[in-house]
Amino acid sequence: MIVGGGKGTEEVEVAESKRKGRKLDDENIIKLAEICIDIENHYKFPCDIEWALENSTLYIVQSPRSRL
Repeated sequence: MIVGGGKGTEEVEVAESKRKGRKLDDENIIKLAEICIDIENHYKFPCDIEWALENSTLYIVQSPRSRL
């Protein structure tokens, strides 16, 4: 995984215990789905959306503007 630090970012190995567990709880899954629907309604077509979660806040880090 890529983590932020005082001098930029670094790539670190994900602990085995974190590899198979759930990444989002039910509340964040619903929030993310609602955000995705809003983005797809805006562009009028399905979108491949990249997101990040930090301190319980969801961020959309990439969403395409044109169809593939």
